[in-house]
Amino acid sequence: MAALPQDPGDYCHEGSGSALPSKISHALRKSIYPQHPPRNASPNTATMAKNFERHRQAWTTTEINKLHLMVGKGMSLKQIATSLTRSEESVKTRAKVDKLKISKMR
Repeated sequence: MAALPQDPGDYCHEGSGSALPSKISHALRKSIYPQHPPRNASPNTATMAKNFERHRQAWTTTEINKLHLMVGKGMSLKQIATSLTRSEESVKTRAKVDKLKISKMR
């Protein structure tokens, strides 16, 4: 890694708010000062909802039949969503269209 110049003339002008020399490249700045996570990122990302890669896919007849079967068995919304690999919101919307009542787990 290159040493930072000690000559005050090599630094950016005072109004910029940067303490790094102006001669340092953008890539070197990123290696010296790595990016921080976004402010709204939670520390426990492992417990966050899984990403579903089937974004905006149409429901197949087999999925609808499985939905009716699982609702009839009294499974929770979360269980149904994970077994169908769909989001909870998607399952809830489809159940509303089919006039199904998903039992709430208490």
